[in-house]
Amino acid sequence: MVMKSFTYSIDSQDRLITANSEWDAFALENYAPELAFERIKYASLWDFIYDTETRHIYRLILEKVRNSTVSVRLPFRCDSPDRRRFMEMEMLPLEAMAVMFNTSIIREEKREPVKLLDAFTERSEQFIRMCSWCKCVILDDGSCMEVEEAVRRRELFNEPKLPRITHGACAVCSKKWFDEIGSRRSSG
Repeated sequence: MVMKSFTYSIDSQDRLITANSEWDAFALENYAPELAFERIKYASLWDFIYDTETRHIYRLILEKVRNSTVSVRLPFRCDSPDRRRFMEMEMLPLEAMAVMFNTSIIREEKREPVKLLDAFTERSEQFIRMCSWCKCVILDDGSCMEVEEAVRRRELFNEPKLPRITHGACAVCSKKWFDEIGSRRSSG
């Protein structure tokens, strides 16, 4: 597999200002033509990060990158119904408080399609929380598990409609990013 990289940048006001051609190809591959760069150019980064926990982590990381001129690398997952995508994002400081994001797919794993992740599936009014970083389902007790296991354990296939997906950060990812940001603050 050829490693794909998506490069984009934001200005000092956190507006999207540049993207490479791979951005549009990835949007189409994920059935999101509305995210073609020309359609969202100058949109705020925050229009695409919905939950408070993930916004908070991103704000802390962006502050670190901008104030210390240190780049930060973040592993994460971006799954689709039929694959797991293990990715890495690097945030690099640019002039005038702009930040470049270089995101690469490190590896992909095919899997049996998971209807819960299908954007075209009809949804109930119920919600299920998924970690924005590792893509595990966050359970009521705070633990998390892979999507397939959560679907089985919560017996979601017995429901007439699958729940909507909302995002957050699981305890493991939150701790990892706060530890990473803290260690970079003390060494930066």
